Amino acid sequence: MNNTTSNENIKKKKGLLVILIILAVLLVITAAFTISSLLGKDAAHDYDDMTINIEDIRDIDSSDETGKTIEYKGESYNFNEAVTGVVLLGIDEEDSEEVDKDLGDGGYADAIYIAVVDTEKDKVSIVNVNRNSMVDVDTYDDKGNFVDTQQMPLCLAYAYLDGKQESVDNTIVSLERLFKGLKFNTYFAMDQGDLVELNDSIGGVTLVPSVDFYSVNKQAFIPAGEEFTLLGEDAIMYIRSREWDQSTLEPKSNRVSRQQQYMNEFLSQTWDSIKKDPATVPSMYNIIATNSTTNVDATKFNYFACEVLSDLEHYKDVDYYTLSGEFKETEDDYYDEYFVDQDELVKLMVELFYTKAE
Repeated sequence: MNNTTSNENIKKKKGLLVILIILAVLLVITAAFTISSLLGKDAAHDYDDMTINIEDIRDIDSSDETGKTIEYKGESYNFNEAVTGVVLLGIDEEDSEEVDKDLGDGGYADAIYIAVVDTEKDKVSIVNVNRNSMVDVDTYDDKGNFVDTQQMPLCLAYAYLDGKQESVDNTIVSLERLFKGLKFNTYFAMDQGDLVELNDSIGGVTLVPSVDFYSVNKQAFIPAGEEFTLLGEDAIMYIRSREWDQSTLEPKSNRVSRQQQYMNEFLSQTWDSIKKDPATVPSMYNIIATNSTTNVDATKFNYFACEVLSDLEHYKDVDYYTLSGEFKETEDDYYDEYFVDQDELVKLMVELFYTKAE
């Protein structure tokens, strides 16, 4: 396969998945539990033509032709149409010049999250999808003509087409293939450039660092264990650093736990900011709208944000998941290949998107 990007490029990240977590948080605090009203119930929960192909997976005993009714480990389950999956993409355009031009100039999806919103249980779960997950991707030439479908890392699906709407659509097509045909009707895709503005829009994020890190503002290392307010580039410095164990291709640092710590503090402090000034929400939306592609309307976004301000405490319970799998080295060392564990994927799908039949 010659449509590739360098291994170093894919690993050299700048905290984009935190942007994705922030977007998920913004969805939570701005009417995640009324998202069916936000986009229109029919649009957010349109599963009429969906077919989930999981019959060939272990522990699935039987299913109907659509995959909405299944037998899993001896139990009957029905697809929960009160659930909607919101795709959250963090786009890296800064390094696009170093990406193989056969892929296009739109950058690639550096971070991929799904906010799974259950509008009946008032529950949000966030699923981290490894950007290097191997999946079938539709490829296009520089004129937008379909070429073929190749197996490659999911992150590269975005690089084709226009770097905006069409690239998002292409990514979602591949993501739906990864999830056996599950439909995702809602999305946010944004560039990394807004992280500092979002962080500073609430006066910075105060936390207790779990590791020593270098502060751009202080021009000094900040020791772990001492409370510190992240402002400007310091937010990126704290959450982006990562070392790799080349023998396993696994991150050696606690980067993911730091990102989750950052998100939790960001969420808590955003609540406080909104309580003091409800205009915080439309202000934050305006920040991300500048460099984002989304099918969430700004007016509705702000309206439903105001609707739920009095119930913010209700939205604290967010669960986090990561798609299990394993990395495999490639002979040409162009990129990492991450193969999702299919049994674990189906287990997670059943947990988040199905309910036991009565």
